[in-house]
Amino acid sequence: MNPGASSTALPVFLRALLLFIIMACGAEPESLHEPSVRMEFQSLEPVEDQPRALVRLVLRGTPQLEVEAEAPRCEGLDFELLENKHEDLETVGGAKEILEYMVRGKPGSYVIQVPSARLIQEDGSRSPLEVAPLFVDLGVQGPSARLHGILLPSSRLSSWWPWLSGLALVVLVFGLLRILWSRHKHSSGAGRRIEPEPPHVMAIRAWESLMADASLGDLDRAMEMSVIFRGYLEQTYGWPARARSTTEITAALQGEGLAPALVEQATALLEPMDLVKYAGHGGGAGLQHALDGSFRSFLLSARSEQLVGHGADSGDPHGP
Repeated sequence: MNPGASSTALPVFLRALLLFIIMACGAEPESLHEPSVRMEFQSLEPVEDQPRALVRLVLRGTPQLEVEAEAPRCEGLDFELLENKHEDLETVGGAKEILEYMVRGKPGSYVIQVPSARLIQEDGSRSPLEVAPLFVDLGVQGPSARLHGILLPSSRLSSWWPWLSGLALVVLVFGLLRILWSRHKHSSGAGRRIEPEPPHVMAIRAWESLMADASLGDLDRAMEMSVIFRGYLEQTYGWPARARSTTEITAALQGEGLAPALVEQATALLEPMDLVKYAGHGGGAGLQHALDGSFRSFLLSARSEQLVGHGADSGDPHGP
Protein backbone atom coordinates (compact mmCIF):
# COMPACT_ATOMS: atom_id res chain seq x y z
CA MET A 1 0.00 0.00 0.00
CA ASN A 2 1.36 3.35 -0.98
CA PRO A 3 1.19 5.76 2.03
CA GLY A 4 1.21 8.80 -0.23
CA ALA A 5 -1.73 7.49 -2.21
CA SER A 6 -3.76 6.72 0.92
CA SER A 7 -3.08 10.15 2.44
CA THR A 8 -4.34 11.78 -0.77
CA ALA A 9 -7.36 9.55 -1.15
CA LEU A 10 -8.55 9.99 2.44
CA PRO A 11 -9.25 13.76 2.25
CA VAL A 12 -11.11 13.22 -1.05
CA PHE A 13 -13.20 10.53 0.61
CA LEU A 14 -13.91 12.78 3.60
CA ARG A 15 -14.95 15.66 1.36
CA ALA A 16 -17.33 13.41 -0.55
CA LEU A 17 -18.69 12.05 2.73
CA LEU A 18 -19.23 15.56 4.11
CA LEU A 19 -21.09 16.60 0.98
CA PHE A 20 -23.30 13.52 1.20
CA ILE A 21 -24.10 14.19 4.88
CA ILE A 22 -25.00 17.80 4.13
CA MET A 23 -27.32 16.69 1.35
CA ALA A 24 -28.86 14.01 3.59
CA CYS A 25 -29.55 16.62 6.25
CA GLY A 26 -31.46 18.79 3.83
CA ALA A 27 -28.87 21.58 3.59
CA GLU A 28 -27.62 21.24 0.04
CA PRO A 29 -25.16 23.82 -1.24
CA GLU A 30 -26.99 26.49 -3.17
CA SER A 31 -24.64 26.07 -6.11
CA LEU A 32 -26.08 22.59 -6.73
CA HIS A 33 -29.59 23.95 -7.46
CA GLU A 34 -30.95 26.38 -9.99
CA PRO A 35 -33.46 28.84 -8.50
CA SER A 36 -36.93 27.29 -8.45
CA VAL A 37 -40.34 27.79 -6.88
CA ARG A 38 -42.45 24.83 -5.85
CA MET A 39 -45.77 24.36 -4.12
CA GLU A 40 -46.26 22.39 -0.94
CA PHE A 41 -49.60 21.06 0.30
CA GLN A 42 -50.73 20.40 3.89
CA SER A 43 -54.14 19.08 4.84
CA LEU A 44 -55.94 20.65 7.84
CA GLU A 45 -58.81 19.57 10.04
CA PRO A 46 -62.15 20.42 8.40
CA VAL A 47 -64.34 23.20 9.83
CA GLU A 48 -68.11 22.54 9.79
CA ASP A 49 -67.48 19.57 7.49
CA GLN A 50 -65.73 21.82 4.98
CA PRO A 51 -62.26 20.49 4.03
CA ARG A 52 -59.32 22.86 4.34
CA ALA A 53 -55.65 22.83 3.45
CA LEU A 54 -52.57 25.03 3.18
CA VAL A 55 -50.60 25.67 -0.01
CA ARG A 56 -47.19 27.23 0.31
CA LEU A 57 -44.91 28.65 -2.37
CA VAL A 58 -41.30 27.89 -1.51
CA LEU A 59 -38.22 29.39 -3.14
CA ARG A 60 -35.18 27.10 -3.33
CA GLY A 61 -31.61 27.67 -4.52
CA THR A 62 -31.34 31.42 -3.87
CA PRO A 63 -33.26 32.25 -0.66
CA GLN A 64 -31.59 35.67 -0.44
CA LEU A 65 -33.55 36.86 -3.51
CA GLU A 66 -37.25 37.63 -3.80
CA VAL A 67 -39.99 36.34 -6.05
CA GLU A 68 -43.11 37.78 -7.64
CA ALA A 69 -45.78 35.13 -8.13
CA GLU A 70 -49.43 35.16 -9.10
CA ALA A 71 -51.87 33.45 -6.80
CA PRO A 72 -52.47 29.74 -7.37
CA ARG A 73 -55.49 28.83 -9.45
CA CYS A 74 -57.72 25.81 -9.65
CA GLU A 75 -61.35 25.48 -10.70
CA GLY A 76 -63.50 24.58 -7.70
CA LEU A 77 -61.03 25.87 -5.07
CA ASP A 78 -60.81 29.19 -3.25
CA PHE A 79 -57.38 30.57 -2.25
CA GLU A 80 -57.00 33.09 0.59
CA LEU A 81 -53.57 34.71 1.12
CA LEU A 82 -52.70 34.24 4.78
CA GLU A 83 -49.40 35.98 5.10
CA ASN A 84 -46.94 37.71 2.83
CA LYS A 85 -43.65 35.99 3.58
CA HIS A 86 -41.72 38.89 2.06
CA GLU A 87 -42.50 40.78 5.25
CA ASP A 88 -41.23 38.03 7.56
CA LEU A 89 -38.75 35.79 5.76
CA GLU A 90 -38.50 32.20 6.94
CA THR A 91 -35.38 30.45 5.60
CA VAL A 92 -34.72 26.77 6.43
CA GLY A 93 -32.03 24.60 4.84
CA GLY A 94 -31.59 26.74 1.71
CA ALA A 95 -35.37 27.15 1.14
CA LYS A 96 -37.62 30.15 1.88
CA GLU A 97 -41.40 30.27 2.14
CA ILE A 98 -42.63 33.26 0.21
CA LEU A 99 -46.43 32.92 0.15
CA GLU A 100 -48.98 30.87 2.05
CA TYR A 101 -52.65 30.34 1.11
CA MET A 102 -55.64 28.83 2.84
CA VAL A 103 -57.44 26.51 0.42
CA ARG A 104 -61.17 25.69 0.68
CA GLY A 105 -63.50 23.79 -1.60
CA LYS A 106 -65.55 20.69 -2.06
CA PRO A 107 -63.97 17.29 -1.45
CA GLY A 108 -62.20 16.02 -4.53
CA SER A 109 -58.95 15.75 -6.45
CA TYR A 110 -57.48 18.85 -8.04
CA VAL A 111 -54.54 20.17 -10.03
CA ILE A 112 -53.26 23.49 -8.64
CA GLN A 113 -51.22 25.74 -10.92
CA VAL A 114 -49.38 29.05 -10.57
CA PRO A 115 -49.76 31.00 -13.83
CA SER A 116 -46.45 32.86 -13.58
CA ALA A 117 -43.58 33.62 -11.25
CA ARG A 118 -40.53 35.85 -11.64
CA LEU A 119 -37.23 35.93 -9.74
CA ILE A 120 -36.09 39.46 -8.80
CA GLN A 121 -32.31 39.69 -9.28
CA GLU A 122 -30.08 41.91 -7.17
CA ASP A 123 -29.87 44.49 -9.98
CA GLY A 124 -33.68 44.70 -10.14
CA SER A 125 -34.10 42.68 -13.31
CA ARG A 126 -36.66 39.86 -13.43
CA SER A 127 -36.28 36.38 -14.83
CA PRO A 128 -39.18 33.96 -15.30
CA LEU A 129 -39.53 30.88 -13.10
CA GLU A 130 -41.61 27.84 -13.91
CA VAL A 131 -43.74 26.38 -11.12
CA ALA A 132 -44.68 22.73 -11.56
CA PRO A 133 -48.39 21.89 -11.09
CA LEU A 134 -49.37 20.24 -7.83
CA PHE A 135 -51.80 17.30 -7.77
CA VAL A 136 -53.72 17.25 -4.47
CA ASP A 137 -56.63 15.51 -2.74
CA LEU A 138 -58.83 17.74 -0.61
CA GLY A 139 -60.92 15.86 1.90
CA VAL A 140 -60.70 12.55 0.01
CA GLN A 141 -58.29 9.75 -0.76
CA GLY A 142 -58.12 10.28 -4.48
CA PRO A 143 -55.82 9.30 -7.36
CA SER A 144 -53.17 11.89 -6.55
CA ALA A 145 -52.20 9.90 -3.48
CA ARG A 146 -50.63 7.38 -5.90
CA LEU A 147 -48.68 10.01 -7.86
CA HIS A 148 -45.36 9.39 -6.16
CA GLY A 149 -42.90 12.27 -6.59
CA ILE A 150 -45.57 14.79 -7.64
CA LEU A 151 -47.32 15.30 -4.33
CA LEU A 152 -44.83 17.24 -2.21
CA PRO A 153 -45.24 16.98 1.58
CA SER A 154 -44.70 19.96 3.83
CA SER A 155 -41.15 20.42 5.02
CA ARG A 156 -42.53 21.33 8.46
CA LEU A 157 -43.97 17.84 8.89
CA SER A 158 -40.78 15.95 8.00
CA SER A 159 -38.00 18.31 9.07
CA TRP A 160 -36.66 15.82 11.66
CA TRP A 161 -36.21 12.88 9.33
CA PRO A 162 -33.29 14.26 7.28
CA TRP A 163 -31.41 15.14 10.47
CA LEU A 164 -32.04 11.73 12.01
CA SER A 165 -30.91 10.06 8.79
CA GLY A 166 -27.81 12.22 8.68
CA LEU A 167 -26.99 11.43 12.32
CA ALA A 168 -27.37 7.69 11.69
CA LEU A 169 -25.10 8.00 8.67
CA VAL A 170 -22.44 9.84 10.69
CA VAL A 171 -22.49 7.14 13.39
CA LEU A 172 -22.24 4.40 10.77
CA VAL A 173 -19.34 6.03 8.95
CA PHE A 174 -17.52 6.79 12.21
CA GLY A 175 -17.79 3.14 13.22
CA LEU A 176 -16.52 2.05 9.81
CA LEU A 177 -13.55 4.40 10.03
CA ARG A 178 -12.74 3.08 13.51
CA ILE A 179 -12.70 -0.49 12.18
CA LEU A 180 -10.54 0.46 9.19
CA TRP A 181 -8.11 2.37 11.39
CA SER A 182 -7.82 -0.54 13.83
CA ARG A 183 -7.08 -2.93 10.98
CA HIS A 184 -4.53 -0.50 9.55
CA LYS A 185 -2.72 -0.27 12.90
CA HIS A 186 -2.79 -4.04 13.28
CA SER A 187 -1.48 -4.65 9.77
CA SER A 188 1.24 -2.00 10.08
CA GLY A 189 2.45 -3.48 13.36
CA ALA A 190 2.18 -7.11 12.24
CA GLY A 191 5.42 -6.94 10.26
CA ARG A 192 7.46 -5.66 13.18
CA ARG A 193 9.45 -8.28 15.03
CA ILE A 194 9.95 -7.52 18.72
CA GLU A 195 13.55 -8.24 19.60
CA PRO A 196 13.95 -10.12 22.91
CA GLU A 197 16.01 -8.48 25.61
CA PRO A 198 19.62 -9.68 25.78
CA PRO A 199 20.38 -12.01 28.71
CA HIS A 200 22.70 -9.51 30.38
CA VAL A 201 19.98 -6.82 30.37
CA MET A 202 17.40 -9.12 31.98
CA ALA A 203 19.97 -10.36 34.52
CA ILE A 204 21.08 -6.89 35.64
CA ARG A 205 17.44 -5.74 35.98
CA ALA A 206 16.57 -8.77 38.15
CA TRP A 207 19.77 -8.34 40.16
CA GLU A 208 19.11 -4.66 40.91
CA SER A 209 15.54 -5.48 42.00
CA LEU A 210 16.93 -8.15 44.35
CA MET A 211 19.53 -5.82 45.85
CA ALA A 212 16.85 -3.21 46.52
CA ASP A 213 14.70 -5.68 48.50
CA ALA A 214 15.64 -5.14 52.16
CA SER A 215 13.18 -7.73 53.44
CA LEU A 216 15.28 -10.77 52.44
CA GLY A 217 17.62 -12.58 54.78
CA ASP A 218 21.05 -13.95 53.85
CA LEU A 219 19.73 -17.39 52.84
CA ASP A 220 16.89 -16.12 50.66
CA ARG A 221 19.10 -13.51 49.04
CA ALA A 222 21.80 -16.08 48.26
CA MET A 223 19.22 -18.39 46.71
CA GLU A 224 17.88 -15.59 44.48
CA MET A 225 21.42 -14.50 43.50
CA SER A 226 22.23 -18.05 42.46
CA VAL A 227 19.04 -18.33 40.37
CA ILE A 228 19.72 -15.03 38.57
CA PHE A 229 23.36 -15.78 37.79
CA ARG A 230 22.74 -19.38 36.70
CA GLY A 231 19.75 -18.22 34.59
CA TYR A 232 22.02 -15.73 32.83
CA LEU A 233 24.51 -18.52 32.06
CA GLU A 234 21.71 -20.71 30.68
CA GLN A 235 20.41 -18.02 28.33
CA THR A 236 23.89 -17.00 27.23
CA TYR A 237 25.48 -20.39 26.61
CA GLY A 238 22.50 -22.69 26.16
CA TRP A 239 23.15 -25.38 28.79
CA PRO A 240 21.18 -26.01 32.05
CA ALA A 241 23.26 -24.08 34.55
CA ARG A 242 20.55 -24.15 37.24
CA ALA A 243 20.72 -27.95 37.29
CA ARG A 244 24.52 -28.12 37.59
CA SER A 245 26.92 -27.80 40.49
CA THR A 246 29.57 -25.11 40.76
CA THR A 247 32.25 -27.59 39.65
CA GLU A 248 30.22 -28.57 36.56
CA ILE A 249 29.57 -24.93 35.67
CA THR A 250 33.28 -24.11 35.98
CA ALA A 251 34.14 -26.96 33.60
CA ALA A 252 31.42 -25.89 31.16
CA LEU A 253 32.69 -22.30 31.09
CA GLN A 254 36.19 -23.56 30.39
CA GLY A 255 34.72 -25.60 27.55
CA GLU A 256 33.17 -22.42 26.12
CA GLY A 257 36.69 -21.04 25.74
CA LEU A 258 36.26 -18.23 28.27
CA ALA A 259 39.38 -16.51 29.53
CA PRO A 260 40.73 -18.03 32.76
CA ALA A 261 40.10 -14.74 34.57
CA LEU A 262 36.37 -14.93 33.67
CA VAL A 263 36.14 -18.51 34.87
CA GLU A 264 37.73 -17.46 38.17
CA GLN A 265 35.22 -14.61 38.51
CA ALA A 266 32.32 -17.04 37.99
CA THR A 267 33.76 -19.40 40.61
CA ALA A 268 34.22 -16.49 43.02
CA LEU A 269 30.51 -15.74 42.61
CA LEU A 270 29.17 -19.27 42.93
CA GLU A 271 31.22 -20.56 45.89
CA PRO A 272 30.10 -17.89 48.44
CA MET A 273 26.51 -18.47 47.36
CA ASP A 274 26.93 -22.21 47.97
CA LEU A 275 28.37 -21.54 51.46
CA VAL A 276 25.32 -19.54 52.42
CA LYS A 277 22.86 -21.99 50.86
CA TYR A 278 24.32 -25.26 52.06
CA ALA A 279 26.53 -24.46 55.04
CA GLY A 280 24.50 -21.63 56.55
CA HIS A 281 27.51 -19.34 56.28
CA GLY A 282 26.37 -15.74 56.75
CA GLY A 283 28.11 -12.65 55.59
CA GLY A 284 25.61 -9.83 55.86
CA ALA A 285 25.93 -6.60 53.96
CA GLY A 286 29.67 -7.01 53.38
CA LEU A 287 29.23 -10.27 51.47
CA GLN A 288 26.29 -8.89 49.51
CA HIS A 289 28.35 -5.87 48.47
CA ALA A 290 31.24 -8.10 47.38
CA LEU A 291 28.93 -10.38 45.37
CA ASP A 292 27.27 -7.36 43.75
CA GLY A 293 30.64 -6.06 42.55
CA SER A 294 31.72 -9.52 41.32
CA PHE A 295 28.45 -10.02 39.45
CA ARG A 296 28.63 -6.69 37.61
CA SER A 297 32.33 -7.19 36.84
CA PHE A 298 31.64 -10.65 35.37
CA LEU A 299 28.78 -9.41 33.17
CA LEU A 300 30.87 -6.50 31.90
CA SER A 301 33.91 -8.65 31.14
CA ALA A 302 31.85 -11.47 29.58
CA ARG A 303 29.91 -8.99 27.44
CA SER A 304 33.10 -7.33 26.23
CA GLU A 305 34.58 -10.69 25.30
CA GLN A 306 31.40 -11.61 23.37
CA LEU A 307 31.45 -8.33 21.44
CA VAL A 308 35.08 -8.80 20.49
CA GLY A 309 34.37 -12.37 19.42
CA HIS A 310 31.30 -11.46 17.28
CA GLY A 311 32.43 -8.06 16.03
CA ALA A 312 29.13 -6.42 17.07
CA ASP A 313 27.94 -3.90 19.65
CA SER A 314 24.65 -4.69 21.38
CA GLY A 315 24.63 -2.17 24.20
CA ASP A 316 25.68 -1.54 27.78
CA PRO A 317 25.58 -4.52 30.20
CA HIS A 318 24.72 -2.16 33.03
CA GLY A 319 21.26 -1.44 31.65
CA PRO A 320 18.94 -1.59 28.67
